[in-house]
Amino acid sequence: LSRKREMSDKIGLGSIFGGMGDISVEKQAYYLARGYERNDQVGTYGLEYQYEELLAGEKSKYRRNGLSSELELIKEGNSGIDLRMAIDSTLQAQVEAILEDVLETHKDEARRVTNSEIQVIVSDPRTGDILSLAAINRAKDGTYYNDPQQTMLSAYPMGSTVKPATVYMGLNEGAISPGETFNDTPMYIAGTPPRHSFRNLGMVNDITALQLSSNIYMFHIAIRLGNSTYIPNGPLVFKDAKTTYNTMRNYFSQFGLGVKTMVDYPREEMGYKGGTSNSGSLLEFGIGQFDNYNAMQLNQYTMTLANEGFRLKPRLVIDGFDRETGEKVYDNQVTILNTLDNTEEMSRIREGMRLCVVTGNCGADIMRISQTAGAKTGTAQDHSDNVQLKNNTFIAFAPFENPEVSVSCVMPHAYLDNTPTAMNNLCGVASSRVLQAYFDLKTP
Repeated sequence: LSRKREMSDKIGLGSIFGGMGDISVEKQAYYLARGYERNDQVGTYGLEYQYEELLAGEKSKYRRNGLSSELELIKEGNSGIDLRMAIDSTLQAQVEAILEDVLETHKDEARRVTNSEIQVIVSDPRTGDILSLAAINRAKDGTYYNDPQQTMLSAYPMGSTVKPATVYMGLNEGAISPGETFNDTPMYIAGTPPRHSFRNLGMVNDITALQLSSNIYMFHIAIRLGNSTYIPNGPLVFKDAKTTYNTMRNYFSQFGLGVKTMVDYPREEMGYKGGTSNSGSLLEFGIGQFDNYNAMQLNQYTMTLANEGFRLKPRLVIDGFDRETGEKVYDNQVTILNTLDNTEEMSRIREGMRLCVVTGNCGADIMRISQTAGAKTGTAQDHSDNVQLKNNTFIAFAPFENPEVSVSCVMPHAYLDNTPTAMNNLCGVASSRVLQAYFDLKTP
């Protein structure tokens, strides 16, 4: 007797739901030991695979009557449990539509010739629930499709969205003091091109460095963390760069960057980690231009900022119920993976994210949503086939005082990096529209 599964086909999450197929040779012993038969159909990818043993149910068992040769039922089977997903199908449909519209609206801009994708994840920072996930792609024929697995598989440099983690690290390690200022002017290090922010920002502290997205402030944190000293036009020497890399990666991992998020999905990549032989790249690390991360990691990081220090395991499935009795038989509990317990420092970096919104430094769109928000923009240098490109990223949560929704966005290869002029961060546009859609759905 074959097993049959039912799922929604109204939204573009087929690859997340997964599919069924024959038991592979490699897994026959595993399944046979659990009462399966060789010709059974099982979940082979996606949530079908992740939750196979809950979804499978149990076959009815029969024995043959020796006299009549008729089959006699000895145990009634069951059809498996119903899983309740965290995905909000109405919000999911709206997110997909918003992302398609953003791509379609800007596709003819000359410098965006390399862009055909945008990724967004929406989550609840109180529980880790994934409310929506989409990686909308434009095919060669101009049609759009969702490939949501890419939010967990494809990694990119994220740019300035990582700066809150850098500031927290600097404060917690004592590399900087709360309110300490640096003059944001270009750095001249022997043997390297000048390093600078997008413009000279003047005197900035830990909070305004996030508001204004100061690269120079992050460089000073990395230099002090590595027990080095910046001398204009002199060399920059780190005595133990490897230890400093490890320290930085340890802090970033506590937010969810560079480690598995532990989402309940069978495929998840950790991203790319650069080598530690070049100590100068420590500066790039602090501004999101070294290690690569995926959109799910970026979202877990955003949730950790929103809830003030709790790294939650993202969950696609909340619980499961017996189909006949309605009784809850499975609970995917809210799980705290680790905590960042310096509440004063967390408060300061969140204040910087709030200022980024209210002063317009995070873009006009996020200022216009109906709820208060904290946010951070990001632009990262990238390349493909020797073509220099820019990625756009954006993170936000709202309401600021008591966040109930977090959004992360990645737009790979957003535009050509062929002029000094930056283009509008479309992740900020998309994320703001997604946040407003979320709150509109809550309005009676």
